Amino acid sequence: MPPTHDRLLVICYGGLMDGLGMGLVFRGRGTTGGTDVLARLAHRYLGIGIGQGLLAMNVAIFAGATFVFGAEAVMVALALAFVSAKVLGQLGRGVTVLKGQGGTAGAGHGRSEPLPSVAASMPAATSEMIPRSR
Repeated sequence: MPPTHDRLLVICYGGLMDGLGMGLVFRGRGTTGGTDVLARLAHRYLGIGIGQGLLAMNVAIFAGATFVFGAEAVMVALALAFVSAKVLGQLGRGVTVLKGQGGTAGAGHGRSEPLPSVAASMPAATSEMIPRSR
């Protein structure tokens, strides 16, 4: 008997667990021997994110599976693959906290901890400093 019959829970928890598991495999420079090999090659030579590459390949595979398993089962599998790709895309992101001090006198200017951020999803990566409130 499965732990749940709720498809939304299957999508959320399954996608989370799949994404985290794949992240651990990739972090260890490993492979599962499936479509992730092609996704890693696409990442290396085409600059496509590994999660995006896996999702694109899963869409192609699941399109053919529609005729065998039906549209409803394939939609659940696609949603799970989407969540997994998003989780995989978020792994390894962090932030660096810097110590700083304002250069002008006045209210609100003193010690601060700016958080540098890089937005790589833009066509050209941008960098900015975001002050962290205390």
